[in-house]
Amino acid sequence: MHPFRTTTPEHWSAALDNSRRTFLRLVEKCRTFDEARAQEYVSKLDYQALDQMVFEHLLGK
Repeated sequence: MHPFRTTTPEHWSAALDNSRRTFLRLVEKCRTFDEARAQEYVSKLDYQALDQMVFEHLLGK
């Protein structure tokens, strides 16, 4: 993989490492998302609460 920005070859692996770490953190967020609670909000049409729940989950609250 070659980064989009001009950089040195020594930094290419850092970009790959960062991308992998970000991907794995997002995978963990998906796996720990409370889908049942989200569905409750959807069934009640409480999208404000759903929105807040998603933001808090992504931000680690």
